[in-house]
Amino acid sequence: SFSLATSFAVTLVATFGTTAVAAYGMSSKVVHFGVMAVAGLGLGTGALIGQFLGAKQLDRAWLAGVLSTRLALWIMLGYSALLFIFDDLVVSMFFSDPATHDLARQILRIMVISLPMIGLHIGAECVFEGAGQNTPPMILSIVHSWAMVIPFMYLAGSVLHLGPVGLMWGWTLAHALGGLAALWLFRRGTWLLHEV
Repeated sequence: SFSLATSFAVTLVATFGTTAVAAYGMSSKVVHFGVMAVAGLGLGTGALIGQFLGAKQLDRAWLAGVLSTRLALWIMLGYSALLFIFDDLVVSMFFSDPATHDLARQILRIMVISLPMIGLHIGAECVFEGAGQNTPPMILSIVHSWAMVIPFMYLAGSVLHLGPVGLMWGWTLAHALGGLAALWLFRRGTWLLHEV
C-alpha cells in the first residue's frame, strides 16, 4: 500500500514536468537517508519492547518506548537542521542547471520541515511492532498514505493551483499530521497490554 501510494504521489508530481520529478526524486532520496537511521534505531527498540513485555516489566517497556521515540525525534530534528543549513550544497551534488537547482532546493527545504514528525511516526510504529501489535500501525499507514498524503498533495498542487511547491506543502502537512496521530496511538498505551 505504501509503495503504491508513493508511486501515485510521483504521478501527481509528474503532471508538473520532468524538472519537478527530478527535484522531488532527489529530495525523497536525501530525506530517506535520515529515515534509514531511525529505522535502524527502531529495530533495536522492537527487540527491547518485546523483551520487557515478555518479562512483564511494563514500566521498562514504557520507558524504552518513550526514550526511543524521543531519540527518533531528535535524530530527525538534527538531520533536518543540517539539510536546511546545507541545502544548497546538497542540491549542487545532484543538479547544475539553475532552474532545476532552485526548484529542488525549495522542495527539499519544505520536505525537511516534516522530518521530526516522520521520526515520531517511525518510532511509535516500531514500539507497536516490538509489542507484536501490528494492526494499529498498519491501519494508520494506510489511512496516512491514502487519506492524507495523496489528497493533501492533490488539493494543494492541483486544486489550489500552487504547483510542485504546493504539492510538497501538502506532503509535509500530511506527514506532520501522521506523526501526531502515531504519537497519539503510542501514548494511549494499548501496546503495553498486548500479550507477547
